[in-house]
Amino acid sequence: MTFNEAGVAANVRPHASCPGVHQIELTPNRNPKVAVVIATRNKARLLHQCLTSLRSATAYQNLEIIVINNQSTEPELFDLLDENAGRPGFSRVDYDHPFNHSAMHNEVLFATDADFVALVNNDVRDFSPSWLEQLLGVMELDDRIACVSPLLLYPDGRVQHAGIAIDHETTVEHIHRNAPSDAPDCNAGVHCLQDVAACSGACLLVRVSAFVEVGGFDADRFPVDFNDVDLCIRWGLLGYRCVYQPAVRAVHLECASRDVLSSNAAIVETLRQQIELSGFRDPYFSPHLVLANGQLQERWTCREARQRQLARLVERLESLSNHTVQLAVKHAA
Repeated sequence: MTFNEAGVAANVRPHASCPGVHQIELTPNRNPKVAVVIATRNKARLLHQCLTSLRSATAYQNLEIIVINNQSTEPELFDLLDENAGRPGFSRVDYDHPFNHSAMHNEVLFATDADFVALVNNDVRDFSPSWLEQLLGVMELDDRIACVSPLLLYPDGRVQHAGIAIDHETTVEHIHRNAPSDAPDCNAGVHCLQDVAACSGACLLVRVSAFVEVGGFDADRFPVDFNDVDLCIRWGLLGYRCVYQPAVRAVHLECASRDVLSSNAAIVETLRQQIELSGFRDPYFSPHLVLANGQLQERWTCREARQRQLARLVERLESLSNHTVQLAVKHAA
């Protein structure tokens, strides 16, 4: 389908710092209702920066902003909420339970009458102009697009999120993490509009009907970490698409020294088991590559990859051997 056939206006131009790559900017034709949902516990300064930035960078009118207040105690936060209470389209939802990112967002998304919801962390700021219009333009290309994410940067300009990939060993990583975003010899993947296996929930436009269809976030198994990846995998299994749009940029203040996808080992293993049992395979990631700290490496020249592969082979052989012994004992009995 062409942009004209989809009814979306497209501006295609060469990328300023990446030769051979074209940046595609899309303008939506329809005017669906969008809700921006931001969860916070205290952190008035961060929330103020986020609200100010996202509002100043979009002229979209059919928009509401919902702030989820999760057991805040700071007077500054309540002052900020009171200041915004009189603004058109602003509302507040109090989630008076222990922090569960998945559960609190499920509560709001299952209740909204918006067609799309933009999930935004309170530590996201410096949105590029027309950020929401650009994400909506991508959504109009195909009704099977469940979510669209932007390019997220650390404050120093390095890449924090340019899509999430899953390699053949079920390693889940943000692609190109920590790479310079505007280096002349950049990896073209940072700047190409493309389908990806999963997207970060730190700033994510979601099709509400697709969200409801899969039952939303899994609040029991993935209350915080990897809930976005799990959601995207379930979408992928149903034939939905997750798209990365680098024409939209924002700064994510997540601590740059923290390993973004380091998490409780049990949660990591739960995700890997789910991927393996579901049979999901990243259709956009080359089988000749592996992920190593967000960077792409050749599969057969990466020593760590070979070691991991050997360890998994030994584990599977031991499992097969134990199963064979059990069958032999059962047969003998």
